[in-house]
Amino acid sequence: MKKLTGFVFIAMLALFCAMAGAAFLSDESVSERERRALAERPKLDAETYLSGAYYRAWDDYLADHVPQRLFFIELARKLKDFRGIVREAMLIEAPADIGIAPARGGEDGAATEDAASDAATRDESAKRQTLISLRDRVLEVYADDAAARARYADAVNRCAKSAPAGMRVYSMLIPMRIEFEEERYRREADSQKDAISEAYGAYDARVEKVDAYAWLERHKSEYVYFRTDHHWTALGAYYGMLAFAETAGFEPVALNAYTEKALPNFLGSLYRLAPSDELAEYPDILSYYLKNGRNNRTDVYYYDESGVLWSYKNRMIDTAYAKESPDGIGVFLGGDSPFLRVDGDGPEDRVLAVVKDSYGNAFVPWLAPYFGGILCVDPRSYKEDFAAMLAENGVTDLLILDYAKILMMPEYADALSGLFPDADAEGAAAE
Repeated sequence: MKKLTGFVFIAMLALFCAMAGAAFLSDESVSERERRALAERPKLDAETYLSGAYYRAWDDYLADHVPQRLFFIELARKLKDFRGIVREAMLIEAPADIGIAPARGGEDGAATEDAASDAATRDESAKRQTLISLRDRVLEVYADDAAARARYADAVNRCAKSAPAGMRVYSMLIPMRIEFEEERYRREADSQKDAISEAYGAYDARVEKVDAYAWLERHKSEYVYFRTDHHWTALGAYYGMLAFAETAGFEPVALNAYTEKALPNFLGSLYRLAPSDELAEYPDILSYYLKNGRNNRTDVYYYDESGVLWSYKNRMIDTAYAKESPDGIGVFLGGDSPFLRVDGDGPEDRVLAVVKDSYGNAFVPWLAPYFGGILCVDPRSYKEDFAAMLAENGVTDLLILDYAKILMMPEYADALSGLFPDADAEGAAAE
């Protein structure tokens, strides 16, 4: 009995000391440097006390809130560098991101949550992906899947055959950064050039192929991809627009007609998947461009928890988003949303619909001068009648834009096919 009493006394004394010490701990809830939420102060109840979870939670809390924690982390990194323990490259298995980032909600367009952080950690398909983590950048590894690639091509053909007569239909596949890296890293991945060529070769004759690959290859020495995020930069998207202009037949505005504005210290989705002290020393610069200060209006549509469609007005370059969230990539169209309309400055009788993944967000603002309206649809979350939307808005051009990783993901191809659910029935009736 005395031993038990002594044990309880020591446990309670340790708990008291820990709680007393907490008064001197930092009260931060988010680590901007590490781009993550810090452990919250645990709450005591019978269940967590008896299971031991309460004490484990205190361990996490103390580790996250010890005074000068970042100083000691940085000191340890410098000591490691001094001793020469710096990795060249590391292969990492991480969750595959095919999820939709939640749309921003609220009447004023305020961010409801850190959308891209959620998207970067969600694993909706239970798939994994391989990353190459280097000192100053992280690379997504492309692993070709012939069956998934064929499924994507079938989905594009389904859209082309289902689109109204007279509508121009384009496909634009964008390579990932690793395609233009040094050979020693590139050989860890399959050829995206070959995969894109195979996909394009399987398209129906109606689909016009946009060669973004060639433009990015010519400009690969420029800042066309982020190092800590899986997207292309706004500059990379500009070269993508030039590729589209060649195919669609409009005269592009020169880059020097735009004013560049930069948001420094951006650590993106790949940093969150493969964080390291070394990588944090090399943040990206997130730039956006405006022509004569023109920042076109958008109508953003999203679904609430009950599945009801709502909308709010915004701007195509949303600088407030970067201030509200550590994920600055949301400056482009406010991030992913099921449906969005941009008021364009081009001819009113030329309307573009873009079916896209998140690579389309930095791309679409470049198109505002050439179309009277631009309709953006994310097939992973759009639930409305797509064919009716095309007709109601007088769409003249349909662009399907995705980055090459989509060719590895049959779930995305299924979502793309789902935009025209009646295509099979219509085809059977025609036969």
